[in-house]
Amino acid sequence: MQDCLAARAVRLFLRRPAVVALTGGGGKTTLLYTLGRYLHRQGWRVLLSTTTRVYPPAPEEAALWLGSPPPVSPPGRVPYLWGAGIDPAGKVAGVDPALFPLLSGNYDYLLVEADGSRGLPLKFWRPGEPVLPRGVTDVICLASTRALGRPVAEVLHAKDAAAELINLPRRVDSALWSALRLYQRQYLQRLIPGNARLLMVNRGPHRLLEKMSRYCPGWWWTENDWVSSPPASPVAAVVLAAGAASRFGGGKLLAPCGGRTVLGRVLALINSTPLYPRLVIAGADKGVAEIAEKHGFQTVEHPGWAAGMGSSLARGIAALSKKNGGGEDMRGALIFLGDMPLLRRRTLLSLLAAVQRGNHRVAYPVHNGRRGHPVYFSRECFPALLSLRGEAGGREVINGFERRLTVPVDDRGVLQDIDTGADLALIKQYLRGCKERL
Repeated sequence: MQDCLAARAVRLFLRRPAVVALTGGGGKTTLLYTLGRYLHRQGWRVLLSTTTRVYPPAPEEAALWLGSPPPVSPPGRVPYLWGAGIDPAGKVAGVDPALFPLLSGNYDYLLVEADGSRGLPLKFWRPGEPVLPRGVTDVICLASTRALGRPVAEVLHAKDAAAELINLPRRVDSALWSALRLYQRQYLQRLIPGNARLLMVNRGPHRLLEKMSRYCPGWWWTENDWVSSPPASPVAAVVLAAGAASRFGGGKLLAPCGGRTVLGRVLALINSTPLYPRLVIAGADKGVAEIAEKHGFQTVEHPGWAAGMGSSLARGIAALSKKNGGGEDMRGALIFLGDMPLLRRRTLLSLLAAVQRGNHRVAYPVHNGRRGHPVYFSRECFPALLSLRGEAGGREVINGFERRLTVPVDDRGVLQDIDTGADLALIKQYLRGCKERL
């Protein structure tokens, strides 16, 4: 069974010599030895190594070689695992990542564990991670479905770092799973060279495949196969944050609110869902771009922000369409206001689920009979949104389509925006009360 799995996995590597980095969580070391043994038995020249730390291999997995680069392992034996030494914890210490290009001519495959997750199935990276080998040709990012349904604190490596940018629920659901995979893909794409391939690999049984939100293309490592997982049509997030906040006195979106900034609370909420791509429309306040970049959002500058919200919305849709080939591969977009920090995650997930079940042009939450935000527009609405000017917002577009979906919610956050300092004070008081009740 392992050989069957490895044979399918090897087909993903399109060139030789290959320098393959294993990153993420949930099974990197097992995959390292599984692929290494299979490739070695097929007659390929294989070397296993690490740039971090791994447990020493069992005799049937690999032969340990410490110090200087090892020779090519003879046929009939297991491949070598090359390390710099043994650390005080008994693990094999990683080698200098710059050394791998010097060896690539001697081997067909260099397989390198380039990441640590302390055995946890999900990974969030801190600065300086992962430690990719120089000359990497393929990067595999693993995640294990063993995390689903379990407390986030028990299954997510670097949870505290993740909590700074993501509104983490208490347990891992499919939406958070997909959100973390989107984060991993974005993060790694910024690190790897342009000629390297990124392979997102999910580890788990076949029966979970259809239950997962497939906004991120990837491969599924099951008990007996590797299968491709094509992406679904994504729903984008566009956050309007370009105004001057004159009634507030300026700086509204950067104001502290419940341990984050006002805008940071909105972006962290979006980061906990599989919305992608994610754009922030910036204008008057120069600090908006910094917050957006910190949370992994693309900033779209809008020089004409003073013309009004309609112009900002049109600017966002234009940038979205340009980024995604006219929007043809998208289902639609959710439009958020950057000054609505009380919106709940369950409300957003309910709205997203309702959109995915139907084929509506427009959808929005309703609380106590009042229409709220965010508002969903399908890609068929994009031409109408692009024509908006001045203060004319999405209301005209909403009223122009008959196929509208209303989603009743018990969430005052879909209505509560911030116009004045008094509004912000009331929201802070509400958040303090929520924390005290917990």
